[in-house]
Amino acid sequence: MRLFKAAALCITFALACQANAEPWRIAADQNFPPYAFVENGTLKGIHVDIVKAVMKEIGINYKISTYPWARVVRVTDNSEVDFSFPWVGKPQRFEKYLLVGPIHEGRTVFAVKKSSTIKYETLNDISGLTVGTVRDYSYSTEFDNATNFKKDSAAKDNINILKKLTGGRVDLIIGDENVLAAEAKKLGLLGEIKFLPKAVKNALRYATFPKQHKKQADTFKAGLDKIIASGEYQKILDRHLSN
Repeated sequence: MRLFKAAALCITFALACQANAEPWRIAADQNFPPYAFVENGTLKGIHVDIVKAVMKEIGINYKISTYPWARVVRVTDNSEVDFSFPWVGKPQRFEKYLLVGPIHEGRTVFAVKKSSTIKYETLNDISGLTVGTVRDYSYSTEFDNATNFKKDSAAKDNINILKKLTGGRVDLIIGDENVLAAEAKKLGLLGEIKFLPKAVKNALRYATFPKQHKKQADTFKAGLDKIIASGEYQKILDRHLSN
């Protein structure tokens, strides 16, 4: 009985310490609908709900701050946050950071103007063309390293590259199919673009921790595994993507 009481006291003490610990600092892309976006002052999205569900499961207080993607990368590199999301997995990133997940899988595709005759089967098909990209985004290792076409990477977000496409300043753009569709719909541009059928990549997206935050990364992974096993993860996807 004494051992039981001692163990219970230890657990209670540990939970109390965890509850009173400094909240985790989390950075998210501020404009990446339907995955992470701010609407009427509230942060929403599929990835946001997944992260919130994990944090609730592991019982840790947190604060999510949103930034343009280039700054998300910077605050992660400088260890100013415990982790950030959502990052596409690629070899260099697995070496540099601790990537936990994937928290979701999406399709990376090309979009062109409705009237365009551009076709895509391999990257050789877009030789000599200009592709609109978002600054500091990674799309696929093959695409990122390709040199047979021009990459216009001045845009800070997907809204900018959509406007460049419909304005005729680039030949095509690249991005997550759900994200580009959501942004184009908000801008009233969905009817002016089309997606090329073949995906450039099925993109796995991760929560990314600085290397020195291994304890936090392991704790987050345990929580993610639990919400997947319980069915909560699938409920989040169904709620957002059923339509």
